[in-house]
Amino acid sequence: MTRSEPQAPPLAAPPSPPASPQASAGPAGATEPDQLPADLTALLASCVDQRARGDFAGAARSADAAWASVASAAPSALGRINTLLIRGLLAGDVGDYGAARCLLGQAAATAASAAGRNAARLEVGAMTALGSLHRARGDYAAAQTQLQAALDRAEAAVGPDAPEVAAVLNELGMVLRYAGRFDDAAACYERARRALERELGPSHPELATIHHNLAGLAQARGDLAAAEPAARHAVALREDALGPDHPAVAADRGVLAAVLLARGLPAEAAALLRSILTVFERTYGPEHHEVAVVLHNLGTASQAAGQPGQAAELLTRSLAIKERVLGPDHPELAATLCNLGAIQHEAGHTAAATGYYSRASRILRATVQADHPTLRICEDALAALAAAEESSVSC
Repeated sequence: MTRSEPQAPPLAAPPSPPASPQASAGPAGATEPDQLPADLTALLASCVDQRARGDFAGAARSADAAWASVASAAPSALGRINTLLIRGLLAGDVGDYGAARCLLGQAAATAASAAGRNAARLEVGAMTALGSLHRARGDYAAAQTQLQAALDRAEAAVGPDAPEVAAVLNELGMVLRYAGRFDDAAACYERARRALERELGPSHPELATIHHNLAGLAQARGDLAAAEPAARHAVALREDALGPDHPAVAADRGVLAAVLLARGLPAEAAALLRSILTVFERTYGPEHHEVAVVLHNLGTASQAAGQPGQAAELLTRSLAIKERVLGPDHPELAATLCNLGAIQHEAGHTAAATGYYSRASRILRATVQADHPTLRICEDALAALAAAEESSVSC
């Protein structure tokens, strides 16, 4: 059995927007002068928009200009926090995890020492982004610890049903899903969905990320009847807001393609994946992690269509990108290794198949639950290969 991958949702840890220009109440009836200068507000808003469109170079220029503005003046704490936060998010986007951790930690610490609701919102945003950073590096235990702390802070600072709480719950749900804790992930997603629907209404584009993740979770659980409508709803919500060519819409189409592939529709999935690949290569370049996920699913589609040579080529390219971007032991490599193992297994190349399955199993055993579906596939395949080898020796 082969494994397709749901495309990661766009902006899984979205930046908090620039702080509202109204003053917020501080302790003992004081007020914090948190109105940001117009030029800084414009730079931060431009940076958030450029990042959402995948224009990381443009976003970095806007962030550098914002930082220069903060450094040359005496802004409120919120100006510094906002700028540290967006710079940290951008560092994470390009894989500079050391810089990202430092900047986001500074943002969280600065926000914790500031007064007012806006500072609390930004503190939660920075803590959530730190959790997302741990997830991106494959450290699910650290991510869960960080996100639980963010959830506790959010609930205390802004209330249990605020959008900031929903953002933390969404990110925590992703971590739990990747770790194989599907029931806990579902509870997080459902609570986030209810909170956002109460606050924003059921048709708001922010709900697209939740439906995207619900689709990915349902696919991981094998509930394709629930996965497809959730994926299509995510695409519809985001496309209505952003248009058909936005990279965030392409990411939502990616989870739909993974569901179609799991439903046994490789031709329809492959057509969708090729259009997504065009958007992602144009937006992010050919060596980006999102490109690797699409290549994995295209390889899986080729495998399902009876084209093992083409499948192996696409999966090998996906694996090479993931190794460069994520490192050799990241749990996201496992599904690609598993599928490469299946191709070699079907071709009768026992040693190569054993190598791929064993590497995937070793990676997953360190990070996921014992009943994780990809881990079960690999270990069942290894058992079958070992039994076949023993049988051939005894004969």
